[in-house]
Amino acid sequence: NYIKTIDRPLPEFSLYACEGLQVQIKVENDDYEKYVISYNDGSLNDTVTPFSTTTKVYSNNTVKTISVLGFYENFDCTNSDAKTIIPIISLEEPQLKELVLTENNSQKNASLSFNTNTLLEYYYEQKPPSLSFQIIDSIQPTTTEITLPFNNLIASPYCYRISSFDRCGNSIQSKEICTIELVTTATNNQNTLIWNDYEVSAELEKYTITKDKGNIATTSVANYTDIDVHCGTTYCYQVIAELNYNNSVTGAAVKSISQTSCIEAISSDIPPM
Repeated sequence: NYIKTIDRPLPEFSLYACEGLQVQIKVENDDYEKYVISYNDGSLNDTVTPFSTTTKVYSNNTVKTISVLGFYENFDCTNSDAKTIIPIISLEEPQLKELVLTENNSQKNASLSFNTNTLLEYYYEQKPPSLSFQIIDSIQPTTTEITLPFNNLIASPYCYRISSFDRCGNSIQSKEICTIELVTTATNNQNTLIWNDYEVSAELEKYTITKDKGNIATTSVANYTDIDVHCGTTYCYQVIAELNYNNSVTGAAVKSISQTSCIEAISSDIPPM
């Protein structure tokens, strides 16, 4: 006589919320021959095979508990596990806050901040100059800022956006936001600032120039000359591209902010005797 022993691990499965109150149940292993999915709402159970994906449509977006029981057809050996999920009615357009360039020891970074909904999944995209948007990576729902190395050697804008998606093939993109790179030059008794035109010109409200963290001017063109300078004094500038749409969560205008550029003022004037 032989006795056959069989493991009875917990079934491995994942739940994903999709637009239209759909929930996907994905069995993640083949430890059992078959699995019974119970929706705990009075509807019929589903019996499925390993690595299968099943879709359940609910009537509302209250918390749902879904149980999965794994079993062998010819052996009395089972185990089950349960998880909860909140179905979603629809995806939401991700809301941008600001894009900020920073520079430290010649290393530039682009930091993008935004609002997220913890019920949804996200990924972010980058559009290099003259190219299309490319998916870079997924984002945890609790993440509200990402920082990417920015090794652009010329002042050409890179653009970014966040996309909310589900596992049923639906997605919705945020607006795009693009970088502003500032170049400062010291000439006789003045500092000249130039930067790249904002890539999406129809969304630009204005440029604000800051000097030592205080606002000194607004403009609609991509250059500015500061004549209020003193020879031998170092000044630090930033340019803020304020866009003509707001973050619907905070109500604040969305902004693209250049890196800080510091320069020492010079003068070739001959001092009076």
